[in-house]
Parts: sequence; C-alpha cells; structure tokens
Amino acid sequence: MSIPYSPTRRRLLGAFAAAPLAFTGCCALRRFPAPLITDTGRATPPNRILRPEVRDHGARHAVDAHAHFFNASDVNVAGYVEHCIAHSRDEPLRTLIRAMAPVLDALAGNAKTAAAEYAELIQQASGVQPYSAGDASAALDRRIEARRDDIARELYDTMRRKGADTAYARAKDSALRKRGARDVSPQLTPERIRQSMALTTGVQPFGATSPRAATSDEADGVLRFASYMLQDRWMNLRTYARAYSTDAGSYGIDAAFGALVDFDYWLDCAPYSSRSDQMKLHSLLSYLSGGYMLPLIGYNPWTDIKRDGESLALVKEAIGSYGFVGVKLYPPTGFFPYGNADHPVETPLPRPDLRELDRRLATLFDWCVANEVPVMAHSNHSMGRDDASDAFGGTVGWTALEARYEGKPAPSVSLSHFGGDANGDGDWPARFAGLMARYPQAPIYGDLAYWSNARTCGIAGSDACAELRARIEAAKAAYPAIGERLMYGSDWLMLAQERDWEQFPAQIASAVTGTGHDLLPFDALFRANAVHFFGLDREGPQRSRAMRALAQVPAWFGG
Repeated sequence: MSIPYSPTRRRLLGAFAAAPLAFTGCCALRRFPAPLITDTGRATPPNRILRPEVRDHGARHAVDAHAHFFNASDVNVAGYVEHCIAHSRDEPLRTLIRAMAPVLDALAGNAKTAAAEYAELIQQASGVQPYSAGDASAALDRRIEARRDDIARELYDTMRRKGADTAYARAKDSALRKRGARDVSPQLTPERIRQSMALTTGVQPFGATSPRAATSDEADGVLRFASYMLQDRWMNLRTYARAYSTDAGSYGIDAAFGALVDFDYWLDCAPYSSRSDQMKLHSLLSYLSGGYMLPLIGYNPWTDIKRDGESLALVKEAIGSYGFVGVKLYPPTGFFPYGNADHPVETPLPRPDLRELDRRLATLFDWCVANEVPVMAHSNHSMGRDDASDAFGGTVGWTALEARYEGKPAPSVSLSHFGGDANGDGDWPARFAGLMARYPQAPIYGDLAYWSNARTCGIAGSDACAELRARIEAAKAAYPAIGERLMYGSDWLMLAQERDWEQFPAQIASAVTGTGHDLLPFDALFRANAVHFFGLDREGPQRSRAMRALAQVPAWFGG
C-alpha cells in the first residue's frame, strides 16, 4: 500500500506557486514573492507522517543544535552560491561553484515552493492512512528516489546547457590527479550525479572507508549539495533522519534544530518562496516530524529597514504563533550583530545607514531578552558575501553587544561554528571564550558545526586534527568552563558537501570526547548544553513553544 499521491496535482501546485516568478534568465529582475499560504493558524493534521523512529541508544542522547532543511526555492541562491560559498574556495573548485550559481538559480523554479509543498503535505497527512508505519516509510523513500532520478536529469541537462559540465570536469580531473587516478574519466554524467545523492549503507565505524568515500571528492560534493538543494524540504529532513537517526549504523541523533536564513537585499536575486510561506511550512514540518525538527526563524535587519519592520514582525509571528524556538542571524552577509556605527568596515557594496542598522538589531535583541528567545548567529571567518564581509562574524560585534547589556539581562546567543577549526584567524575560538570569561553571567554559547578537521582525527599524526584540538585547548585556557557552553552541531545541509558527512557526529565525538581526548564532556556537548540554551530543561515559554510540536516530553529533555 502506498501513500496516495497525484503527480498531476503536484505539477499544478508547483506551476501555480512559481508562476509569478518564472525564471527569465535575469534573476536580478525577479520580484520578491508574495505569501501564498492563507492558513492563519498552525496546521495540525491527524497523521504525523514524517516522525522518524529514532534508534534506541539506551541512556545516551544526542541532539543537533545547528542544521538546515531549506531548498533552493527558499534562498537567494544565485548570490549565496556565487559569493558566500565560492569566494573563499581554491581553484578549480571556485570556478565550478560559481558556474553552479546560474544553474541552481535556473532550477530553483523547479524546486518545490514552500506553498506547494505545504499544500501537498497537508493533503497527505490529512487523508486516511490504511497502511502500516513500515509501508508509509517505504512509500516516502520511493518518492525520494523518483525525485532524485528527475534531479539527476535536470541538473545534468542544465549544467551542460550553461557550461558548468566543463567546470566540473576540470575540478574532477584535478582531484583525480591528486590521487594518482588519471585514467578515470572526469566527465559529468547523470549517473554520477545520481550516485552522489545516495546514502552509504549504514554509517561506517570511525576511520573506515565507505564506498562513496573511496571515489567521491569536493567536485562530487558540489553535485551532492546542489542535488539536495533541489529536493523538497521534507525529503531533506528525511535524508538527514535516515543518516543520523533511523538507519542501521546511524549515530542516534534524537532531534535537530533547523534554522531558516534570510539573505534578502544582501545577496543577488529574490527567492521563489516567501518568508512567510517558509515559516508556515517549517512549522508544519516540525509538527509532522513529532518535534524531531524544532525550527528557528531567520532575521534580516536590512529587510526591517527596507520594508518597515517586516522581518521583526515575522520573527514575532513565528515565535508567538508557529512554535519556533529561536532566531537565526547571518552577520557575514554584511553587518556586525551590534556596533556597526562605531566600527565601520569598507565593503565592495554599500550597506544601510549604520546607526539605523544598530537600532534595528538592538530592537530585535531587546525583544528576544523580554520574551526569552535565544539567537543563533554565524560566527566564523567564512561565508561572507566577499572577503571583507567574513570579518563580521568575529568578536567585534559581540563585544559591542555584550557591553550594551552589561549589568542587565543579556540575550541568549549561540556563536555558531565558534570561530571555526580552520578558517581565518586561529585565535577566534579563544577570543570567543575570552568574551565568555569577561561576561560570565551572560548566556553566551557556541556550537562546533562543520568543524571539518574532525574528519581527520582517525588518521595518525593528522596536523588538521591537532589544530582542532589546539583551538579547543586554547578556548579552555581562556574560559575553563567552556565545556558548559559548547554544543554539537552539523550545519547540515552545508555539511553534505563532504563525502563522509554521515559519520560527522562520531567524528566530533572521537575528536573531543572520550578516553584520551576528553576535552569536552560528552553529555554536555551533545545534549545538556543545547537543552539549556534553548530553554527546554525548565518550565517556561521556550518549553511551551517546543511542546506544540511534541506529543510528549522526550527523554532527551532530561529529568
């Protein structure tokens, strides 16, 4: 028995949702989309069709404090790929990524809009379900496999039409030559794209080589990331859950905090799905997954300036009415979290009035303090619109923000990526730890999302692994209680660029916890700190928001 599904209805919904913004070949002329989902309340259909059966790991629990499940329809994908992802990469990978920007923008109109996906999920979850949970799960996976077949063809055809296949061949050939495999063809094929999307069969023991890891490289990682960006969001959520929570060999992640992002005005080309529709869809995904995914809403101060407070209004609606449990900021696209007027930075593109920028950010943080809402923000020397913008993720803005709240209740903030394990100045983690030491009463946290050097810690004598551990040691020296503030995070689906991304939780655990490398306590890193940061270990507004998606208090909340 399969889940009732109408391909015709899907195409009609997709065409209706995308019609006002059909790709014209010049995305700079595309208007910002209007909301299409008219529901005024949180949808609660009877069947929670996306709830994963997380594998039992006994008393051990683990949550992911930093993940993403959006698709290409949700972001300013041309600017995001061309600028944020590409600008800090080495050649020839940089050329490949930049060649993928127009490819993904062209195909973003084929990716399911938030409104279309919302309508489809409501229909599926509201119907009669005369089949077992196992049959339902298998039916979902068949739909994902069919969509991946389509994506492989669409991506192959569009890459060839726009010349990105040549850039792929060059990047692939470079990777093959580094491995001494010059006799292997570097040419793009639909089969290669399709293979890049497949999960490995279970997660391998730490340090083992999976079939994909033996052949994949950064060029194939670009294909994989692009392919996942074209899936439906529920497909991305299920892909994540299978790899980390449900399949044999999975690590056992109990829940993930999924953040939306807002790059409007900072980056080129409007998204296809409105911010309001994205909010309502992520609320539905949270509910249908039984609270396995708990969402954070994106905030953009430039939107507030350009559209008279629209972004803050969406934050208030998401937190107050749709069960969101936090706010996501993205400073490297063009702003410090505070102190912009006092610390001007020359950037290639002009920025808003700096005092007005600070005023809008202060209003957001004041509201979050008053309503006990935590804020996560990209805090790594990476992913800016350009090289100059990478610095906005550093300590300058956070120091200015904490000074503003000195002697008063301060906002709960998570410095996501915590300065990173490889990029930029090596002392960023220690600087952030120093900020915690300077303001010990302020609820300042961090996560180790995409600390990719952990992937090398199974290699004896790895310099990259030694650098990672040295940064944690330096942070501990600056703030000995750092173990009470750091959280595990993946930064999936960005992490999906790595050939062994399914193994990442185990790699982080092996790098910094356990016998011989007990730099950080396991339960604090993987569970307790996140539960406390998000306010879920105590009665209050945050726990109430999360419970809107949960059927019962989960064990990972703690006693």
